Amino acid sequence: MKNVKIIALVALMMFLFHGRVSALSTESKNITDSYSYNTNTLGNFFKEHGKPDEDAETSKNVMFSYNTKRSVIPTKANTVEEFLQEQGLDLSTNDYIVNLDLDQELSSDEINEITVNKKFDVTIVLKDREEKVKASIDDTPETIIEEILRTTGIKYVYKDDSENKPIFKDQSLRLYKEETKQVQEVEDIDFKTETVNSDELFEGEEKITQEGTVGKKEKVYNVTYLDDEEESRELVSENITVEPVNQIKEVGTKKKEVIQEKEIDNTDSSNIDSNDDISNCKNVLSMLATAYSSQQSGLNNTTATGHTAQKGIIAVDPSIIPLGTKVYVEGYGYATASDTGKNIKGNKIDLCYDTISEANRFGRQTVKVYILKNK
Repeated sequence: MKNVKIIALVALMMFLFHGRVSALSTESKNITDSYSYNTNTLGNFFKEHGKPDEDAETSKNVMFSYNTKRSVIPTKANTVEEFLQEQGLDLSTNDYIVNLDLDQELSSDEINEITVNKKFDVTIVLKDREEKVKASIDDTPETIIEEILRTTGIKYVYKDDSENKPIFKDQSLRLYKEETKQVQEVEDIDFKTETVNSDELFEGEEKITQEGTVGKKEKVYNVTYLDDEEESRELVSENITVEPVNQIKEVGTKKKEVIQEKEIDNTDSSNIDSNDDISNCKNVLSMLATAYSSQQSGLNNTTATGHTAQKGIIAVDPSIIPLGTKVYVEGYGYATASDTGKNIKGNKIDLCYDTISEANRFGRQTVKVYILKNK
């Protein structure tokens, strides 16, 4: 044991000789008094403290670091806590950070290294308030955030690039409260339009045979908020809850029949009632006529020209027979082109009857339509 202590003493003398011992400046009277002359020489160290007692079983040496300043101090303390109490540090204030457990026993065979950092105030600036916390020179914004999370369960974010840099006394740290919430949103899915050719419609005509309906898509996001403002979002899942229904549109391919006006032989009256006089006829058309009655439910009895629907009123395609034209319809009689209809295109006409039975009796048939000259 004696040889071990001599070796430790030589190591200590070499350490001090190379100038690695510095004065320790603290708030403690003991520490201040011991190192007021601020010297690193081996002679002055022993002058102040005396040579270690090689025969004393309780003699120990501590390399003591306090706020980055280091000194070797001989002690007879048995534990870290007893040594710090010798130096006048009040550990009950929780103002110090020690690298070792306070109840750890000090070694007599080697130099004990004890590091103490005194905490200082740092201002945490939040969205709605400011708070003071204790920190040390080893702390960074990241370690402060981790401590807040550990003690409060609340996660904060420091936006500055110096997140891992040491903080300093009276520094202000602007922290943002971070929350992640799952958000569900519903989006529309536009329907498509399918185009189908129809030989029942004339070229240039279109007809919607199936209305399109918008579909629905449900999306779930993980949304991150900083101080209640959205910072970022990540798509977690998406699911189509309502399939869109395509719109179907028919496009006409039927070519319009070109009607050639021609003078007719007014003496050809094979299909005309004997009592009808069509001597004023200038041309004749072959047309598909459909009968209807003003008594039918759901019909508008007012025509496109403002007349009342009744016998003698016919609906026409104005591009074939202009509205207001006087005509004679085979099997029907004299009439005026006073109405239109969405399904009356080209060589089609509708004939109005006063009763449903009359309309049913005529039905639908191809007839000659005589275009009368204006008198």
